Amino acid sequence: MEEKQEYASFNVLSRKPLVMGVPIMILVGFSFAILGSAVFGFILFPIKVAFIIPAILLFGLVVIKFMCEEKSNAMDDLQWTIKGALMRLEQKSIIFSVSPHSDSESMRKEKIHEFFKKYKR
Repeated sequence: MEEKQEYASFNVLSRKPLVMGVPIMILVGFSFAILGSAVFGFILFPIKVAFIIPAILLFGLVVIKFMCEEKSNAMDDLQWTIKGALMRLEQKSIIFSVSPHSDSESMRKEKIHEFFKKYKR
């Protein structure tokens, strides 16, 4: 009788650790931000105004929880989307391409600089 061998899946390596459906580091950061803003809010403002910023942060945490329910890497996807949007704003164009080739303008300048640095007297 042959026993079937089972192998561990590599899918586990790409998943982010979640606590209550939120990535751990985001949960810790938001928790400190909520507590800090609540403390400073109660010190500086009346009770009704003091709850505004913690409530906004708590709402953001709930939104992140819903985003990460089905896909634990949703925050990474959001990060890349924001980076792409910022690059499009920087380039002032909706369409642009990013090339890993070494013939870009900055690499060419760097090669010229290294060439002259090597033969500098």
